[in-house]
Parts: sequence; C-alpha cells; structure tokens
Amino acid sequence: MDELVDTETPRFESLSVSDEPSTSPKPSLKRKRVGEDVFTKESVKQWQGSRIKAWENRYMSPEGFYYRFVAPGEGQQNGGWSAHEHKLFMKRYDEWIGNGWKIGSSWGLFSCGIPHRVGYQCMNYYRKLVSDGKLQDESYITVDGKLKQAHKERLSGIVPNTELGPEWKDPDVKLEEKNIDQWLKEFHGRSGQSTTSVIKSKPKSVPRVTANKRSNISDLVKKMPLKQYIPGEEEDFMMESEPEVAHLQARDWETEWRDRLENYQKFLM
Repeated sequence: MDELVDTETPRFESLSVSDEPSTSPKPSLKRKRVGEDVFTKESVKQWQGSRIKAWENRYMSPEGFYYRFVAPGEGQQNGGWSAHEHKLFMKRYDEWIGNGWKIGSSWGLFSCGIPHRVGYQCMNYYRKLVSDGKLQDESYITVDGKLKQAHKERLSGIVPNTELGPEWKDPDVKLEEKNIDQWLKEFHGRSGQSTTSVIKSKPKSVPRVTANKRSNISDLVKKMPLKQYIPGEEEDFMMESEPEVAHLQARDWETEWRDRLENYQKFLM
C-alpha cells in the first residue's frame, strides 16, 4: 500500500517548495485514482458550502482550494497515516522550515508535497504530532488535556505564495472542470466560477423638480418669516409680520337658505 500511495498518482514537481525549478518532464495524469474520487458527479452532489466555495475560488485562492481538495486526477486518501506518509510529511516539514516559511500559514501548499492528502488533513496530523510530543511548537499549549494554539505571535517565518499546479492545463482536467461546473449548477444552483468583475456603483440619483407641485406644510413653515419681537408693544409676542389666519365663525344655515329662497321667488314673479 505504501508503494501504491507514492507511485499511482504522483504529485507534480512544480508544486514543491524548492526554490530550484524542476527540469524533469512533467508527469502525465493518471486516470486511476488512489482513495476517494471527490470529483465524481455523485460526490459533487454531496458537496457542502465550504467545498463549493473553495472550488469556485480556485483561481483567486489556490491555497483555499488545496486546503480542501487534492489536485484533479488524484484521489484523496482518508483515515490514518501510514509509515510512508509520515516519512513524506516529515520530509515536507524539514523542507518547509528550511525555506524559512511560516508553519501553519499555508497548509494547502504544504499538502501539495504529500500525495493524496489535503491541507486540513496535514494540519490535523501536525497537531497530533505536537500533542504526542514528536514535534515542538511553542504556539500550542495543553488545556484540560486538549491542545490549543494560544500564542500565534510566537510563530515566525515567511508566508509562501500558493499557485495552481500545471495539471490545470491538461485537456482531461479542463473537461473535468467543465463537468463539475455543470453539476454545481444542476445540484446547487451555482455557476462554479467566482465573480471577479467589479460591480459598478449606481450613480447617485438627482432630486427631481416637479413643476406646479403643491408644497407640503413643512415647506410652507420653513418659508414663513421668523418671529421678531417688537419692544414697547402691549403684546409681548406680537410679530412684525404674521401669516394670514382663516377666521371661522358660526353660520345660521337655515335662516340664510330661507332668505335666499324668498329672494328667488320674488325674482320669478
């Protein structure tokens, strides 16, 4: 099994953290996968929001993609780590520290050096090694028997940049990518692609001036002259100019209509 893990679907050399560019030929994709194939139609149908988001942002955030996915054309190994995988992990760890890179900053890229494992699996395995005392990390402490990262400020190093590997240029991967986007649309109502275009803000609306529109009471009040008190007047609150006031008085409608009726009858005679 150890041999199978390393040789069946090898990782690509360009995904290594080594500063030296690879001069060896790019290995072709193996269509037979080891472990779980997370890119089948049935698997995509069961994807949760975190995986969907990681897939949609694969070009904008390759680190986020490799944190949750293996490279296309490669199966994901689940369960306990074998002795061979542990050896690969420690080799990757030494290579990482040797480059002066900050441990824990890019588990997605870290996992690219270990076939069939993803970023969160490498993170969990690292914490297990720290908890077991096989690796030392001053940022972690044990509280009530549980390992917790309480001192991130104690970590040092450079945060490396993560890029998608060359497998994304493979025609088979391009076809697989197209199928996955279609399945996401079918099962989850998603496009499979992250929106990268900048949404233009709508221009501010200009207030419309309508002719012959009745002003409301508040506008009329604002236009009313301010109160100005005139000293020496008998009324302390007499204003220099006052708004017009409608004077209402009681009217005897019965008498008024009787008089109008009598006048009308006289007119007809």
